[in-house]
Amino acid sequence: MKKTVSKTAAVLALVLLPAAAHAQFFVEGTFGAGRVNLDDFRALGFSGDDAAGTWSFGGGYMFSPYLGIEAGYRSFGDFEFTAPGPATLRADAKGVYVGPVFETYV
Repeated sequence: MKKTVSKTAAVLALVLLPAAAHAQFFVEGTFGAGRVNLDDFRALGFSGDDAAGTWSFGGGYMFSPYLGIEAGYRSFGDFEFTAPGPATLRADAKGVYVGPVFETYV
């Protein structure tokens, strides 16, 4: 029984240690700009913002060089869109994200 347990532990150590050696936490941040093409709507009398700043902040954990998980917060900025009448639409796209990370090396 002891030999079986020690063999199992040795096999698990050989399999898990290389993966644990590559495991790491990471932090990420982005910033940029988003832009939409409103030319077709402007021809109909609509007006609005066509660009806004974007940013995100997050982090995650890589279990191996190929697989991990990440989470964070992302904001796509404020947009305002006005119809030919008195109607105005204001939108602020932002929220939390969670997802897997898949890395490939070619």
